[in-house]
This record gives sequence, C-alpha cells and structure tokens, in this order.
Amino acid sequence: MRAEGALPPASKVEPSKVEPAKAETAQPAKDLKTIEKEYKVVAGKHKEEYEKYKEMNKAAWDEKDSKTRVAKMDAANKEKDRILNQYSTEDKPNSRSTYHKELANKLPEEQIRSELSQRFGDGVNKIGSDKVREVYASVSHNEEVIGKSRFSEIVQKIEVAPLKGRRVAAYSEKTKRIVINSNKAELKGWDAKDEDGTRFHPYAGGSPTKAVIDHEIGHAIYGAMTSGSGKISRVATVFGRDGVSRVVSGYASTKSKELAAECWAAAMNGNPNTVVQYVAGLMKG
Repeated sequence: MRAEGALPPASKVEPSKVEPAKAETAQPAKDLKTIEKEYKVVAGKHKEEYEKYKEMNKAAWDEKDSKTRVAKMDAANKEKDRILNQYSTEDKPNSRSTYHKELANKLPEEQIRSELSQRFGDGVNKIGSDKVREVYASVSHNEEVIGKSRFSEIVQKIEVAPLKGRRVAAYSEKTKRIVINSNKAELKGWDAKDEDGTRFHPYAGGSPTKAVIDHEIGHAIYGAMTSGSGKISRVATVFGRDGVSRVVSGYASTKSKELAAECWAAAMNGNPNTVVQYVAGLMKG
C-alpha cells in the first residue's frame, strides 16, 4: 500500500521489485533536559579523545624522520576519522530515504519531469538528468512525512536560476519556491569536515542533492511553523555553537533557522541522534 501523500509510481514499474522498508519502531520522546544531560557525557568523551588526537598529530609534525612522520600522521588521521564517525549524525542510512531513492531510479525520466513540472512549474525541466530523480525522491519522501497538502502549501515552485554567493539552492518564503543555483555545475551536499569535525547537510543513505533539497524544504517547514520555533532556538542556546556543530553540523550552529533546516536534512537522510530527532519532531508537529 502506497503511503499517503507519496507521488504515484509509474505503470511500467513492477511494485514487487521495490520492497517497502519495514516500519521503524517509534522511540519515546525525550525532553530537552534529558537530551542535554546525555549530550554532556558524549561531549566530555569526545573532547577527551580529540585532545589525544591533537597530541598524536603534534607528535607526527615534530618527528624528524620523514618515513616515521608519514606513518604517525596516517595513524593520527585514522584516529581522527574514528572519533568523527563515532559522534556523527550519519550513523546509518534512513530506510525511507533509501526506498524513495530506489523507487525514483526505476521510474521513467519523462514521467518524473511531467509530474514535477505539472506541480512546480516548467523550471523543473532545467534540472539535469542526473539530479532530477533525486529531487523527485526528496519531494516524495517529504510528502510522506508531512502530508501532500501541507507540502503543497509551503513549496509551490521548484526552478533553476542564478544565485549569488556559494549557495547551491535557496528557499523563498515570500514566493514559496525552491531555487537551484544555475551557476553551480552540480548540486553537492556539503560533506566537508573542518578540524573540529563539523559537517554540512548530513546525507547518509540519501544523496548530496536530496540532502540539499531536504534542507531547503526544512526552511519552508520552519518558516510555516505556528509553534515550536522558540524551543528550537532554545536548543541553540542550551548547546551553544560548539555543541550544535558536534551533534548536527557546523552550518547548523550559525542560526536557529539553519539548525532547523540541518536537523530536517539529517532526519530525512540518516539515522538521527536525539538532538536531531527532537528538533525534527518539533518541525513535523
């Protein structure tokens, strides 16, 4: 049975070939105080381990023998990756994200463009062939989560146009449209890590493109919220920039609205931690 609000599959696709994901067990909701208490334990361990990494890194740079230095640097980098992966929001793929991505890959491109253009305008047709399926997967997934009627209220156009700066996409609350930057050669999720392990647009189990679109849809949801935005701001206050960077992403630590959008992207694509679940839960309503 197709989830309510999802876009219909093509007649050419055999439903039996696309296995729906098993229903995930709902976890008891946690309040912010409980999450903060758990986080302090995790943050303490992370800081302690990261200090050990910095000592390893310093020892590597101080090593005079070149071969030994390379070996020590390699060991330090492996330790850094282990630490970052341990405290990442990208632990496991999101089964529903994977399901919608696989379904979109089985649909004829003409059908995808037809459905998207009918709903969101002809601007959709400027999206490249390698990306339009991922945009479709994002739309389908978000409609499943928040409902088709609510989605249609907050996103009414998707188009490609020039954008200033480094942005790969943007959402306009005034026009209720998602604009994909035509100045970018391709859509990319910012999966880069700085020295503190901060991330941008987490997307395990999804894709860079889907994560970017999910992020912009997150802005749309946040802008349309009638309650709960104050609690999201409280998360930023409680955890601070360092804490938000560690458990969500560096971009999430810049503003409350970016915290909301990044948490939505993480929840829609990865296996979210308790902070992400809390914020996304407020947004979902």
